[in-house]
Amino acid sequence: MSDYINDDIIDFNNDASASSFGWNFQVNAGIFLFLHYIREAEDFKIESKLQDIEITLKNKNKILAQAKSSQDPSADKGKKTKFKDALISIAKSSKHKPTAHFIYISNESDTFISGDKAFDNRIRSYNECIQSIKTEIDETFEATINSLDAKIEKAQKKANDKKAKELTEIKKLIKELNKDNLFFSCITQFWGEEENRYSSIKDKINEVLLDVLNYDSITVKKISNKLFEHWSFMCEVNSTQKDKSKEMRKETFLWPISVFLLKDIHRDITDCLDSTCDSSLAEEVDAIFEDGKMLYHERFEFSNKILQDYYDFKKNPVSKMKEPEKEFIMKNWKKYVEEFAQENFDEEKLEYVTKAFIYRILMNSRNLRNICSKVGIDK
Repeated sequence: MSDYINDDIIDFNNDASASSFGWNFQVNAGIFLFLHYIREAEDFKIESKLQDIEITLKNKNKILAQAKSSQDPSADKGKKTKFKDALISIAKSSKHKPTAHFIYISNESDTFISGDKAFDNRIRSYNECIQSIKTEIDETFEATINSLDAKIEKAQKKANDKKAKELTEIKKLIKELNKDNLFFSCITQFWGEEENRYSSIKDKINEVLLDVLNYDSITVKKISNKLFEHWSFMCEVNSTQKDKSKEMRKETFLWPISVFLLKDIHRDITDCLDSTCDSSLAEEVDAIFEDGKMLYHERFEFSNKILQDYYDFKKNPVSKMKEPEKEFIMKNWKKYVEEFAQENFDEEKLEYVTKAFIYRILMNSRNLRNICSKVGIDK
């Protein structure tokens, strides 16, 4: 049996596999789980100090997931050993968060032979499992404890009291782990070249867009791939740097949905400009808006500030303009100009970009309200 005991226990950090595949799986497993718990979740972390994936719920309870993967699940002879590895890591986490829900998530459908495909693209609790799967899980617990006993005895014979104490602590944590809080999941088909391994993640995105946010199938088809690409980029953790984590609040994670829905909104604010806009400037601004980096300015905090300012503005109307959004822009745009200032922006371009972006955010408020109400975000 391979040496799967991690001796750096009690105070520890979890590091994913050094391979880019392992890190890629961990990131996508995080997206999958966060979307699954999207109504109850507040934020999530990839590669946190507690686990590979950490999700905080509204009630402040934690979902802590240990992610294990194989580039060729069909040839992997160490599926149970990976679960033993994960079990030890989960037990360590339970010392700090004993009431958390712990998830073992992998890309291997047959970790438990009697439960082949039982966890495919879903999350099942230990209590939900049929008896044959429970038996396999229980046997793995016992095998891990027996292996620890052997290691403890070996350490004691060598008078290595520190190691014996550490291994005894792990054994105690495993025996005390509440199986009622243990869950399992498998992301199927996650292998091969990158363009082929994400079907389950994309299905989960489509599920949330359709069933949680209630968008029609045409809208879902239009934005789902863009969302997947953007979320993958947002959540990526640099596998070459230890102790680096990626943390994301729910509103930050979901905001790009409303942004991608904006692509068809006409953005004509030339009548808000202080000077005449020529065609070349309009073309330059259009190119700026196509730059993916501009998504940064549409982050929840900044956009929500503009919307709150606009709602306050409408409470005290100073005129009866047919387009209060544009009146707001003309009176308040300078409050936000520093957000968009760049060295290569002259005054005219900076004014245009700032005003156009404010208008874009105001037109997006309906999308924002819909998202917030469906997933429990208090604006």
